[in-house]
Amino acid sequence: MSSIYEKVLVLQQVLKQVPCNAAERLCKSIIRKEQDNRFYLAFVGEFKRGKSTMINSILGQDLLPSDILPTTATINVLEYSYEEYCEVIFTDRESERYELTKENLEKFTAESSIDTDNISHIKIGICNELLKTGMVIIDTPGVNDISKSRVEVTKNILPSCDAAIFLLDAASPLTKSESEFLETKILTYKLQALMFIISKADRLDEDELEESIEGAKSRINKVLGYNAPIMPYSSRKVFKSEREGVINSYKTNLLDYINELRYDAENLKEYSEKENLKYAVKLVIDEIGNIQSINALDREKLQQAQTKVLAMCKQNEVKFDQLILSGEYVGRTTLHEIFDKSFEVFLKNLTKDCIDALRIDNNVKNYYERIMPVVIEKQLRRFGEEKAREIYMYLSKITNHIVNEYNKNFKIPIMEELKFEGVEIPEWQLDYKPSEDLNPFVKNMLPITIGSVIGMIFMPGIGTILGGAAGQIISVSKREKENEQLRAELIGKMPDYLKETLGQYSQGVHESIDKCFDKLFENVRIMNENNNSELNLKLNIEPQENNDMQLKNKNEKLEQLKTELELLVNNI
Repeated sequence: MSSIYEKVLVLQQVLKQVPCNAAERLCKSIIRKEQDNRFYLAFVGEFKRGKSTMINSILGQDLLPSDILPTTATINVLEYSYEEYCEVIFTDRESERYELTKENLEKFTAESSIDTDNISHIKIGICNELLKTGMVIIDTPGVNDISKSRVEVTKNILPSCDAAIFLLDAASPLTKSESEFLETKILTYKLQALMFIISKADRLDEDELEESIEGAKSRINKVLGYNAPIMPYSSRKVFKSEREGVINSYKTNLLDYINELRYDAENLKEYSEKENLKYAVKLVIDEIGNIQSINALDREKLQQAQTKVLAMCKQNEVKFDQLILSGEYVGRTTLHEIFDKSFEVFLKNLTKDCIDALRIDNNVKNYYERIMPVVIEKQLRRFGEEKAREIYMYLSKITNHIVNEYNKNFKIPIMEELKFEGVEIPEWQLDYKPSEDLNPFVKNMLPITIGSVIGMIFMPGIGTILGGAAGQIISVSKREKENEQLRAELIGKMPDYLKETLGQYSQGVHESIDKCFDKLFENVRIMNENNNSELNLKLNIEPQENNDMQLKNKNEKLEQLKTELELLVNNI
């Protein structure tokens, strides 16, 4: 085994004394790469970017479930097996094996009734020539999924991957949440064998696609600091070509790129392992510092402070309910009104544009079947992108306001009382720094709760829905009426058609806004409960046998471990 492997074993011995989940995951990922020579390729991106569909197209099988709603709720690990199967690996009980069918896999999607939070991953054994080469494909939930647990499983799998394919939307490449994921996750874990895909490329014409690729290249370069490979892909066209028995350039080009990624990953393997080991060591050293801070607190003063804090928390219960009620009125109601006014203007302008185009287009059938759905989708996405920014800023301000009010009326008085008692709680301990606008607990949840609204606003696939609706509305006219009669009927029905069809979209946004505020207030309540329970926990006095001598010995041992780790990282 390599020297890296030996150093990981040393760190794992330290982790038995100073537990740190993130560091333990990194250690396991390094050991996996040392012992398993297969090529682990992850497909990542926001929900509804077409990750599962793309994997199906690469394998040439309609296997992984996909839908117009977020589908993937677990990590799906696809590997070669002559005898096909799917095995659900649970975190709290023995694994369960099923026959490999799409129906069985659909039992564990985001929309199923089964709770997937206790599932580590689903192992899918499939007899496929591509996987026979030693490639392992990993399908992940969306990086902006509203479920925090699903976002976490995507983040946690990255250290175990050798390379990643990041899917972007053709109409809006590299959103804010995608940029943040690259900065905080991809770069943190030194995953440099990376390429980007502009998915659903068939929805754009040649000029639009070129513009989309160039825009994505520029944004990606700013985030990563280097030019990563990027290419367009259309799963729909790949499936169509395979049904017709012809070779598709999208698929052949992608497979060539994947081979290059595999080569790059092998060359970067040692560098990646070293950097991840350094990061794991840093995490453990930070954890040791946290433990030492707690050990330094005065026990008698902690006991006195605890009594006062409990009394203050009791008095704050009524005031806290009033804070939530004010947030309901100022936040939720106002945002609904803002969106309604904006959407009314958008719908009016869109209706006018479609009617004007119908009046001058020579081929009415081509317009309503092909052009109009694309026009509506592009304008809706443009509207969604503008509204997404506004809503994100609005929700950030509302969250800022609620948390500031909470800190001002609840948390800061408690902190001041502790200081008056002479108890200095380390800042990290209560997740509170006066210079920060948001409590990190709520701040970390904000992109996830907002993700439900933003995801609804972008709503991929709306063009297909619109096209189907258009065909239904005028199906009779299409068969029986001439071009001009059809034009007149379409123009007459256009306002009602758009209002009815996009009304479903508007309703979905309102439902998502409600879910967002429900989640936000739930998080604030959890934050309040956590602050209260953490205060009580951290202020609890350790058992009497932890006398000064034992405490001193503990701190000396921690300091010794820290020194060993610093030497370890210097020798990596």
